[in-house]
Amino acid sequence: IRDLFLNVAPTNARTVRAGMILCVHVALSGLPIGRGATFVVADTVHIAAQADATTGRHAELLTSRAPSAWADVHFTADEEEEDVEEDEGETKVWDGALRHRKGEVTTNAERREQLQQEIFKRKQAEGKDRARTVEVEKQDVSLAGRLARGELASYTTERELPASRGRRLLFEPTRDTVLIPVGERLVPFHLCTIRNASVLGTVLRFNFHIPSGGQQAYRPGLAFPQAVFIKELNYKCPSAGFAESVAAEITAGIKRLKQQEAALREQQGLVQQATLLTDPAGPRLQDVSMRPKLGGARAQNKRGGGNLEGHRNGLRYVRAGQHVDILYNNVQHAVYQPADNEVIVLIHFRLKTPILIGGKKHADVQFFTEVMEDAEALGGASRHYSDEQEIEMEERQRSFVRKLNTESLSFCKKLTALRFEVPVRGQEFTGTAGRATVTVRRTEQCLCALVEGPPFTVIALADVELCVLERVILGQKNFDLVFVQKDYTKQPLRVDTVDMKKLDDLKDWLTAKGVKYYECRQPLAWPTILKEIISDDQKGLWEPWSADPKAGWASFLDVNAEGSDSDSSTEEGDDAFDPDLASSEEEESDEDSDEGETTDEDASVSSQSEDSDEESGVSWDEMERRLAKEDAARGDDSDDDSDSDVKPAKKKPQRAPPRPGPASRPAAPGPSSSAARAGPARPSGIRPGAARPGMPRTAAAAPAMQRR
Repeated sequence: IRDLFLNVAPTNARTVRAGMILCVHVALSGLPIGRGATFVVADTVHIAAQADATTGRHAELLTSRAPSAWADVHFTADEEEEDVEEDEGETKVWDGALRHRKGEVTTNAERREQLQQEIFKRKQAEGKDRARTVEVEKQDVSLAGRLARGELASYTTERELPASRGRRLLFEPTRDTVLIPVGERLVPFHLCTIRNASVLGTVLRFNFHIPSGGQQAYRPGLAFPQAVFIKELNYKCPSAGFAESVAAEITAGIKRLKQQEAALREQQGLVQQATLLTDPAGPRLQDVSMRPKLGGARAQNKRGGGNLEGHRNGLRYVRAGQHVDILYNNVQHAVYQPADNEVIVLIHFRLKTPILIGGKKHADVQFFTEVMEDAEALGGASRHYSDEQEIEMEERQRSFVRKLNTESLSFCKKLTALRFEVPVRGQEFTGTAGRATVTVRRTEQCLCALVEGPPFTVIALADVELCVLERVILGQKNFDLVFVQKDYTKQPLRVDTVDMKKLDDLKDWLTAKGVKYYECRQPLAWPTILKEIISDDQKGLWEPWSADPKAGWASFLDVNAEGSDSDSSTEEGDDAFDPDLASSEEEESDEDSDEGETTDEDASVSSQSEDSDEESGVSWDEMERRLAKEDAARGDDSDDDSDSDVKPAKKKPQRAPPRPGPASRPAAPGPSSSAARAGPARPSGIRPGAARPGMPRTAAAAPAMQRR
């Protein structure tokens, strides 16, 4: 209860006695944040009878005894939102990071650095039981690989060959074989050996795959090195129509075989899923769409959404007679994102093992509902509404969005076998993932960008080895986030061009989640780095969290560690632009280009630059006299080398520039002087390279150097 007689003011003469418990409020208003903010800090203070032996104070802050975990100090009043539960690990981390104990005052960066060191030590303990990277050789399911292993055979015995019909060509689509008459016999050729077939008049030409040119790794050529391969074969057909029909059938057969090869490649690595146990009384969410879309022309052309049903051990999405099953034990992350300033309300599932949808493997499946009304989606002719009608439409739209959020949240709560995560409001940031600009949001266990896609961006922190903040340079407007996965065979996940204002916030969040991060000034060549790491890990030489600063991640990422070669590895692994190096290379290239074009004027310039050291101690008057004598001695000899057909321009008398005073007179320039590079502007009527009164010799050579 606020007491007006207990204001802390010079006029208040009331005495604070022992045993009192006071709630002290300190309010600050008019802070320069936005349009002006007000900040209030409150603490509960107990006045003790005896002073504390450590601090010597009678006042004891009771606020430090209160719990500070996020789950204990927050609640959600809106029914549409779900309480976000934080794990105990994060509570322990921030319990020691946000409170000052025993009068210790440390900055946020220092506290974060201490926590990062604790994370590093914990990683060292966990890294002792880390499994080594094992090279798993995938089976070659290509047509050439299957042909080399003998899986594609047209006929097993000669008795299966059809009877010869003279010298007529035959095509058997059931065996994917073309029988070409060679001599008096029919020779079978499987379609996987044929590159293409073309027609020129009545001649049918076959081009075959051969182990030459750009196909040195042609598997049949490696399996049979002594075999002789046919490059092309021509067959003269009885008519052009027959040749075109056979060529069309062969082309269709080759296309069908390639589709089968792609299907086998997609099915490679799939895990057989259990059977879905249906429950007719399970929860159901109607009129929802799915990304990626179901295959088939019927499902693609049908308007409207399908139904998402919850069953005993999984989910089933049904639309246009087709269905997709997702088992609960195959879900790694389940995210519910309401339509807060977004056009869709979505439920997203990141799967542990991918499933086939439309003939392709997908590890991310999303179900969503658009919150835009049909009248707005049609985008017809513009209509004019009154203020009352616009207010009514806005209220109807808010009610519609609230209804969709409530239905989706109710469906998620009924799926008790899954734990749904909700993105935290106000902590999103914009970045570039893949080729699109996305809004990345944080959940309890991952970073995700789910509105834009597919492909979707889901970075599970449980699969992350460490985070690298690239292009962190003072004055830079943005930086890059790189997440190296624990499985080194997978490429790192990236979120580029993140605003530099989010740097400290992301560092705090990564530290709270127990993720070790490093900073570097330039992007790194991660494919090359991971290739070397995999090679060393297979040999047992890679220790990622070694205490030795010359080993592990710290050897090239920790710029503060002793013996770190982060700068050298960064320069070797990146082709970033270096302005100093580029300028030096440009000067060297200019000097090299001038070696074969030396003229008399260039020779005089070089001789003048060689004597510059001796003339550096000569007075200004003496230099003018010497230059005048040399100019008079040379006369117009240099003009004889020019074209005789072109008359020289009539020279106008030029006044000598005024002699500079002591304050403005420059020192005699040397070979590396900037005056020798730039030089003053040459007045009209003065020969290039010639000296004039009041100009040093090296300055006279400037026009010639500029011309080079």
